[in-house]
Amino acid sequence: MKTPNPRRLQSRTELEQILAALTVPQLHDVAYALGKSGDVQHGATKDEVIASLQTKVDPKQLALMAHRAEALSPYKHSFLFRFQMSGGSVPEFDSAAVSFAALTSTVGSFDLASHDITPQLAIVDREQKQIYLKLVHTVAISETEETAPNEFIRRRFRQRHTVTVQLRFRTGVASITFPGFTQGIGTPVEERLSYEHIARDCCAHLKEKHHLILEGLSIRPSIETLIDVQPPEIRVEKRDFVMETSGRKVRMKVDCLETSQDVQSVLAESFHSPTDAIKNALQQGTIFEMRVLWLQLQVHTTIRFHDFAPELLFLWKRGGASSTHLEYVIQRILEGLTDHRSAIAEAESWILSQPAGAIIQTSAIMQKFGLNLQQSLQLLSGKTVAPRLALRFRVRTARFLPSYVNAWKPGACQQL
Repeated sequence: MKTPNPRRLQSRTELEQILAALTVPQLHDVAYALGKSGDVQHGATKDEVIASLQTKVDPKQLALMAHRAEALSPYKHSFLFRFQMSGGSVPEFDSAAVSFAALTSTVGSFDLASHDITPQLAIVDREQKQIYLKLVHTVAISETEETAPNEFIRRRFRQRHTVTVQLRFRTGVASITFPGFTQGIGTPVEERLSYEHIARDCCAHLKEKHHLILEGLSIRPSIETLIDVQPPEIRVEKRDFVMETSGRKVRMKVDCLETSQDVQSVLAESFHSPTDAIKNALQQGTIFEMRVLWLQLQVHTTIRFHDFAPELLFLWKRGGASSTHLEYVIQRILEGLTDHRSAIAEAESWILSQPAGAIIQTSAIMQKFGLNLQQSLQLLSGKTVAPRLALRFRVRTARFLPSYVNAWKPGACQQL
């Protein structure tokens, strides 16, 4: 599903925007669901298929099916979570389905001028025990247009942006997926949106309206397991990571580009080091981002390890987008997850073994032991560990700051 030019969207209705963004196969699926597949020629162009649907189908029914197709579309960006009820209990599918029932037969209205994230549609899949929730919000877009030689004007638009939450009740895994967007360099700071901010807004909506708590899924241990299995299931072609050596932390970015090699072998060859030593250093390091090739799918995925939740970016080639790729990745990750109770015990033992003066960050605990952010914070604030720790602060940036020593300090105010 493609995102059309924002300028072209200004004069279109919401339904026209959705139909224009759907692929031809998706439009045929809409026609089939409406019982109109016989009225749409399979050799017809996209515009012809849309025109046929608009003239032969009731607008309300067409809108409902088009919104459902949009909700089920594969999107490049995905955040992964575990979910539970606000009281900590395991959510039941039937009771959750009741909570979303009002959104299954009608399409919620959306105001492009609104700044809130708005639920529009829900799909309840009783056979697979899954619920899809489609939400929309606006994104401020700024474009620069040349009106004459050496003369430019800046145009500002508000673009509709779709987000889909998929709740998988058999595994307790949720994903928040959406297409990417570019706001433009002229967009004011207060209107800029990060992908993480969008995912956080969705989590807040689910907690407030449906009493569901989403916590980031810790996938680092599973990824390392998939690297080590024989035959390997993934090839790591890029790593942006921090490793500690001789008491110092060093950040490295290694990208194999088009060489079809993996980071571990490139480092071993370049530094003439034993493979096991490089492997251990990589496993002990904290990763910011990695790009992997899923060998069976032949699909590249960039994985960003936020403390909030892991983000996956599928680097699909033209025409290669598929929702089954995300399901495959989730399945492989779940197979490698460890019991969080034993992981907490191991993490506690590791923290207590650290020498005085060692810096312990939640991101390192999460990746090393497969814990989520809440579990890591609870561990660090527990009775056993907390008395041995003292808070330290620094500016959260990987950039070099001239004339400023970005060291860990006892108080946040000392950073000013």
